[in-house]
Amino acid sequence: MRAIYAAGATEPENYEITSAGLPLVAHRNVFSPKYFNDSQWFALEVAKISSGKTLLDMGTGTGIIGLRAAIPDSDLQIFSSAIVTSIDLNPDAVTTAKKIIYAMVSRLKFYMVISIVL
Repeated sequence: MRAIYAAGATEPENYEITSAGLPLVAHRNVFSPKYFNDSQWFALEVAKISSGKTLLDMGTGTGIIGLRAAIPDSDLQIFSSAIVTSIDLNPDAVTTAKKIIYAMVSRLKFYMVISIVL
């Protein structure tokens, strides 16, 4: 895990990647599909099973899972969009996901979650 963080830290602050057939601009402080290959698999599989349903994307990161579920693509057997709510604790992830998703769709809602310890 440390090696993944170290690799991501060498990226420019914002860098372009493609995952699950979608162009993304990732932030170096956000878990990226470039280094977490399972993100692309989850994005494609979750999109297939959530088609036409409601999806809560916890820990959205770049937003790739929610975004892929929200955009129909008959080539990928995603025939109707999901209604997606994406949440992340990391402010850089929230900003990154907003930029990516607002550029493509307007159906997703974003909330920044603040952890309070009593």
